[in-house]
Amino acid sequence: MKFLLIGVGGLTFFVLLEALAYTLRFLGDRKKDELKRRLSALGSGQGMGGQSTIGVLRMGKLAVNPAIDAMLRSLKVSARLETLLEQTELEMTVAQLLAYMMVGGVLGFMLAVLGSGGIMFIVLPLMFGLLPLFFVLFKRNQRSTKLSQQLPDALEMMARSLRAGHALSSSFKMVATEMPTPVSMHGRT
Repeated sequence: MKFLLIGVGGLTFFVLLEALAYTLRFLGDRKKDELKRRLSALGSGQGMGGQSTIGVLRMGKLAVNPAIDAMLRSLKVSARLETLLEQTELEMTVAQLLAYMMVGGVLGFMLAVLGSGGIMFIVLPLMFGLLPLFFVLFKRNQRSTKLSQQLPDALEMMARSLRAGHALSSSFKMVATEMPTPVSMHGRT
């Protein structure tokens, strides 16, 4: 029993250390990625109206590590998770989400070991492992609600701009620069 606890504790420490390393690396590379995104948008001649900013921001964001990225690209579930993360305002990779889910599962298992056991060996790891996924689903729902609330104002602003004689592209640009996120992507980094 003691060896099992030491093994689980060591595995938890390793997973937490790995998740921390990926998070720190991701935060350090964020500014570089933003510069690349802006330069590619300028270089291609497309911007707010021509290309989806979310697609550019999330492109190739399954994992920071190329080997893990290649492994995740072979899994069907990673494409679904990437789509889910695109629909949120979270700056998280699929690998980070999976790491958080794994850490939650290990913590749930440790609580089950320390607790009474029994059915808790299944329930607690599953519950704690799915908490990060439920958080992402909550953030997606929150963003969708916010977008639905802002859409009438954005359409009204575009209609006023068109009535004033501005071009359609100018009205898109006005919404993109003057509206808050998520209708506008100007606040994202």
